[in-house]
Amino acid sequence: MQRLLRLGVFTLVIVLGLLWFAGYQLRGPDLPAATPQTTTGNAEPPSGAPLVSGGLGLTRAQWTALHGQGTADPALGERYNGGYIVYYQPDTTEVDAIGGMEFQWSASAPQTMANARAASKNLIPADSTLVKTYESSGRTVDLYMSTWLRDRFPATMKIKDSDFPIWINGEPGNFIVLYRVTEARVTSIVLGLGNNP
Repeated sequence: MQRLLRLGVFTLVIVLGLLWFAGYQLRGPDLPAATPQTTTGNAEPPSGAPLVSGGLGLTRAQWTALHGQGTADPALGERYNGGYIVYYQPDTTEVDAIGGMEFQWSASAPQTMANARAASKNLIPADSTLVKTYESSGRTVDLYMSTWLRDRFPATMKIKDSDFPIWINGEPGNFIVLYRVTEARVTSIVLGLGNNP
């Protein structure tokens, strides 16, 4: 009788663990939702104002208010808890803002393309319009346009006294979401200004 009871408890624990894991797989990570911004211009919105993006284009102060302090990684940008890697560059007001970012799922939790696309929508500006989807080097790329980003970032940025274009291979306001796929599952999404996969 005790053996049957232990077997039943063990089975229940396994079933509950599988249900939890399956629920996470279907839902994906808890990415911040983007809500429309009520302010205009490029200056910091008033404290408590809704954000126009859940990631791309946010200032360092806005991002760290949501995700805490990052850890500098000279090769990659800044790493944040939860699988985020963020790259900052100056916006039109010379404030550091997110010009590129990556979200990585754990190796045990790769996503379907549909779930990865849904998750990416939480990191892009609310005014984003899909321009097209294409393949590049075996990766799926969604090209978007955002007026808010166009107005937020300049055409070029200075690096060691040289001007480098921000909107590489794209028009001002273009940005991409690149999906890294392994064995038919998305392991990470990469967002960046321009059209340069």
